[in-house]
Amino acid sequence: MCNDLRGPPGLSVVSTRWKFTQPDPGLVRQAEQEFSVPEIYARVLVHRGITSREMGIPFFNPDPAQLHDPFLLKDMEVAVDRVLEQIGAKRPILIFGDYDVDGTTGASLLYLFLKSIGARVSTYIPNRDTEGYGFSRGGVDYAALIGADLLITCDCGISALEQVERARDKGIDVIITDHHIPDTELPAAAAILNPKQADCAYPFEDLCGGGVAFKLALAVAEKGGYDPDLVWNHVDLVALGTAADLVPILDENRAIVNEGLRLIRERSRPGIAALWQVSGLAGKDVTVGRLVFGIAPKLNAAGRLGDAGRAVKLLTTDNRYLAVNMARVLVAENDRRRIIQENTVEEAIFQVNAHHDLSREKALVLSGEDWHQGVIGIVAARIRDLFHRPTVIIALENGVGKGSARSMAGFDLYEALTQCREHLLNYGGHAVAAGLSVNHEAL
Repeated sequence: MCNDLRGPPGLSVVSTRWKFTQPDPGLVRQAEQEFSVPEIYARVLVHRGITSREMGIPFFNPDPAQLHDPFLLKDMEVAVDRVLEQIGAKRPILIFGDYDVDGTTGASLLYLFLKSIGARVSTYIPNRDTEGYGFSRGGVDYAALIGADLLITCDCGISALEQVERARDKGIDVIITDHHIPDTELPAAAAILNPKQADCAYPFEDLCGGGVAFKLALAVAEKGGYDPDLVWNHVDLVALGTAADLVPILDENRAIVNEGLRLIRERSRPGIAALWQVSGLAGKDVTVGRLVFGIAPKLNAAGRLGDAGRAVKLLTTDNRYLAVNMARVLVAENDRRRIIQENTVEEAIFQVNAHHDLSREKALVLSGEDWHQGVIGIVAARIRDLFHRPTVIIALENGVGKGSARSMAGFDLYEALTQCREHLLNYGGHAVAAGLSVNHEAL
């Protein structure tokens, strides 16, 4: 294993290049006067888009009443009618969730809510190693196997043209709930719920995947005449997904997270309580930071090194003894993930130092035959931070690479991948984080 952990000359992990944005001085003075605060606080407020007391109310006092109407999401009416039709006919529904925290918490929310209103509902979380990134053929085939002619995705599906067509061929309607950037061509789904899609009147684009699923659940409850508390009882899951996915905690995300934190403090579900306990957090206050750094990595470990469906089982069980046992397994998995991750980081740094000209190369694409797909996203973020370049880390196996990419403000990864799309098997994501698959010879 490489012992040379040096980055480029003059740089290291701790020598981060900070760039301070300069807010409008007039807006800063306005915020100083409006809130009677020192300039440094006023600058922070302006950076958050808050320059008046009216704008500050939802920020400082988030309230569920401030949430936007879910029916403002394009296709929501169609999606709700299709879900209610399925429930009324007592036909099965399959929830397909992505394997990260956002996907598994969103899938858990939909499962628990739909089950509480009498739906025949099951969940499916893909295997990262065998099925790869996003909505998979395996999920479609599983829906057909169990006779589910309605499949709802969570945190994925916006670029799954082939998979949705496969579902249609099998007589399965697909409702996509996603928050990733849509391409120009969309899947032929029964309904697409994504605040980022064109012609969508929804006023807030930064919901996480679980947040979009939450909106679907609220809309089903409203039109179906169900108690909205059947949805709000699971807002802790949405808060966890929102925090873990690092979407901006602004606008209605603040109300969602605030309510979720309150719910965890007052009556934490067995799965979250068990993770809190085995993570050494017993007796400590519930904060966003502790969710992100204390709880989320253990849930992610389920999908990084094995079956991500374990995360859904943990989050949906009402058996506290079982929850503690499952949480302990995930802690052990997370410890193993750390070891694999650090070894991969060392190998990636060696590749950069040995084979790349940093005076010429403005981005890094690194690959390894024995790299584990479950850690490449974290490794990409570490290499990006160390070398201050957009980074793609690719795990190669049997001639195919599964990659994870991380960037920084100023370089749009999704747009860059779109420009390379003819060389890729699949891709999707955001401006600063993306996933892809590629044939080895195309690298």
